[in-house]
Amino acid sequence: MDRRQGHTIGRETQHCWTCYSLPTPAAEEHQKRTHSADCTVDRPQPDHQHVGSVQAGFGAFRLQEKGPLLTLSSAVSLLRLLAFTAVPTLLRAIACAPRTKPAGILLASCWHPAGIHSSTPHIAKVFLLSRPSGHPSLIVDGITPTASAPGSVRTDTRYSAALVFCGRHRAPFPSTATFHAPEYQPTVPDPDKGQGSTQRGSAASTTDLHRRPPKPHTNSAPCTSPASFAACPRESLPQNPLDERADGPASNMAQLDTLDIAVLAVLLLGTIAYFTKGTYWAVYGDPYGNSLAAGNGAAKAGKSRNILEKMDDSDKNCVVFYGSQTGTAEDYASRIAKEGHSRFGLRCMVADLEDYEYDNLDQFPEDKLAVFVLATYGEGEPTDNAVEFYEFLGGDDVSFSEGASADEKPLGKMKYVAFGLGNNTYEHYNSMVRDVDKYLTKLGATRLGAAGEGDDGAGTMEEDFLAWKEPMWAAVCEALNLEEREAVYEPVFEIKERTDLSAEDDTVYLGEPNKNHLEGSQKGPYNANNPFIAPIVESYELFNVADRNCLHMEIGIEGSNLSYTTGDHIAIWPTNAGKEVDRLLNILGLKDKRDTVIAVKGLDSTAKVPFPSPTTYEAAVRYHMEIGAAVSRQFASQLAQFAPNEDIKNEMAKLGSEKDYFHEKVTDRNLNLAQLLEITSKGEPWTKIPFSLMIEGLLKIQPRYYSISSSSLVQKNKISITAVVESSQKPGAPHVLKGVTTNYLLALKQKQHGDPTPDPNGLEYCITGPRNKYDGIHVPVHVRHSNFRLPSDPSKPVIMVGPGTGVAPFRGFIQERAAQAKAGQPVGKTVLFFGCRKKAEDFVYEKEWEEYKQALGDNFIMHTAFSRDGPKKIYVQHRLEENGEEINKLLEQKAYFYVCGDAANMAREVNTLLGKIIAKYRGVDESRGEEIVKAMRASNQYQEDVWS
Repeated sequence: MDRRQGHTIGRETQHCWTCYSLPTPAAEEHQKRTHSADCTVDRPQPDHQHVGSVQAGFGAFRLQEKGPLLTLSSAVSLLRLLAFTAVPTLLRAIACAPRTKPAGILLASCWHPAGIHSSTPHIAKVFLLSRPSGHPSLIVDGITPTASAPGSVRTDTRYSAALVFCGRHRAPFPSTATFHAPEYQPTVPDPDKGQGSTQRGSAASTTDLHRRPPKPHTNSAPCTSPASFAACPRESLPQNPLDERADGPASNMAQLDTLDIAVLAVLLLGTIAYFTKGTYWAVYGDPYGNSLAAGNGAAKAGKSRNILEKMDDSDKNCVVFYGSQTGTAEDYASRIAKEGHSRFGLRCMVADLEDYEYDNLDQFPEDKLAVFVLATYGEGEPTDNAVEFYEFLGGDDVSFSEGASADEKPLGKMKYVAFGLGNNTYEHYNSMVRDVDKYLTKLGATRLGAAGEGDDGAGTMEEDFLAWKEPMWAAVCEALNLEEREAVYEPVFEIKERTDLSAEDDTVYLGEPNKNHLEGSQKGPYNANNPFIAPIVESYELFNVADRNCLHMEIGIEGSNLSYTTGDHIAIWPTNAGKEVDRLLNILGLKDKRDTVIAVKGLDSTAKVPFPSPTTYEAAVRYHMEIGAAVSRQFASQLAQFAPNEDIKNEMAKLGSEKDYFHEKVTDRNLNLAQLLEITSKGEPWTKIPFSLMIEGLLKIQPRYYSISSSSLVQKNKISITAVVESSQKPGAPHVLKGVTTNYLLALKQKQHGDPTPDPNGLEYCITGPRNKYDGIHVPVHVRHSNFRLPSDPSKPVIMVGPGTGVAPFRGFIQERAAQAKAGQPVGKTVLFFGCRKKAEDFVYEKEWEEYKQALGDNFIMHTAFSRDGPKKIYVQHRLEENGEEINKLLEQKAYFYVCGDAANMAREVNTLLGKIIAKYRGVDESRGEEIVKAMRASNQYQEDVWS
């Protein structure tokens, strides 16, 4: 007999909650030990009206006489259930609930009759019908499966409750309750489509899909037990007497008491807390920031989010906002602020866009100036710290504090200037500054001078900035009635040497990024302000040639709470090479003071030091300053006044004023700052340069991002990277340009492979870190999530183009698909285009591709291009063209197209070529092919992970 009808003991029908709630095998064992031999336990038969039963238990969390036990796994599952399911379904349940008085809220997970657990969460509203023998009978309404279509609720499915909030009815309740799901229809074949189709609202489909409910066991029994309730038509259910109070149109709405509302509020707050963790709370606040611009008045020094209030309190009449991803726009903002003060007497502050509200910009005083320095990130996107600002200004319903609409020009008093940082190798070149300029103008603001655009793709960013700023300053002076004065350096920071402290004191920072690291205790969350010191588990060489290096490294993240998804990036926090550290300290005359402790303090009321203090000169230079970066012509001009003698001063002034001369002597020779000073003065120390100017003029050293070359599905606790060790030499250059981070990684690899004193290219890295805290082959890291993703459906075909180390993320993609294929999942066509110089020298992961081929079979196709193995150079672009017909067919099957590598040449050419391939094989003109590629980009069918 049906288990829902209880055990047959003699002539009576009784209900055993234990047998009813346990899976069938356990129930059978229970009845053998507890009940008579006549007792039978059968599986529930399909019944579209009686969908199943609710079991109050979730894993080890089971509602029994002694109360629930909450295990870690059930708690995690419950949190995910609350976050992703509860709130939207509850809101819907409130609007659609019947007039029965709710007894509480039930959250459930699904158990199929076969005993296979599904992670699909369900949520329902629980209604009290009656309370026979002290136990309430419950109806569960509004079952909402969150996976796939509504029709996926199975008629023979049992549900186990994760948690029940029991409203005002706090009496004990049974392990099970019966429920209906009248809103949802099962999925049935659609003869027209040949596939499953959800039929809703059709009388015919209702008749076909829903059988009549079975007759009650007695003619007079109320619907109070699970058995009898299952047989009751919906309209015959007892109604709560409190419903009589409902009248008029409101009678169709759910009746909610105070506790119901409290429960809903708790769920809503819990969900909000879950999604905002790490953003608005549980955020690791870097006490030192990552901003050199902060030294000129960073907003983070104060708590107010009102920029006008902040400007008044700090007596500023110019604010320089920046939107920056890697620190470059922030550096230009700092330079504008310093020049505005030194040359024109403006009292400037620099502000991170994410630190302020924007709705009071309509009150911006007309005698003050706003400057916007905005980088464009990725495919025309705002930088992370400028997203809210961009969406606010560009919103359809933008509103300001004084209530004026966009048509009423609410920013009519604002005067502003704008400069953008972009890369012409991307389609949406400098779109951020262009869009913001358009929005501000539309809202009534007045731009002074032209909106500047710097082009990193052409390598002219610095010259574009210098060419823009002089006409801009002329327009500002005219509008604000300013006069230029002789520029005099005014330090932003006070540098005080602490003779009372030594480098051995445990309060002195020797390169630690924050206090927790100083005290020897790592503490998350780990992010761009707080790295995790991760072990390098494995490392090896990928190239088979002596004069070039390509590294594969496995970085362990177990125990860090860091996670990644296939396609993400890992950030490596580098340290400067000892050779260049020594060079800079020597040329500044600080060789004998390298271990002297210094305290760095901001002189401006809003200034903030970009690294922890007290520290030493050496630690500041080694761990915090970008000493290997290219020198700007403007900085060279500023340094002239501190030259050791007049001849050197004149030479530096000439370098700063003559564009072509500077390019010949500095840019084209890849000189960093120390090398420039050393060559210009012929080794004579520049002892007059204030160290504060070094802090202001050199960027804070930035983490380097690498595409993760492993699958999170295959190895969630290890991150793989694939990196070529950078080395570049130009004719006539006195030094070989060495990559800061890749040579640092090479030193770590050498140490791991037994070299007691690793010294790649004579650079002398301090790989053990401050106070030997990185010993044992460790490296500081954090993870940055990206949108470079495999399709969620593994059966979708994918096409990947990745020459050289551009293949890194695709190793992770293919590794993941191979694992899915081994697990029996259907995997779509996986096509890789890879290129390198010579097969015998730099064909990376050659053996691995063969292993993946075995796992994926004919679904994996690899096209290779070895540019220097034949009489003619062959690149991936040629292989794409040769296989154009195959590519077009896959694209017509909605294949995803991925490109990783060089943005300036390869990626741009692949983009153009794809449009031509589509045009050729679809019989359309090339302009139409280009439009199709643009549409693919817009829908994320075409994705890039490129660099310049």
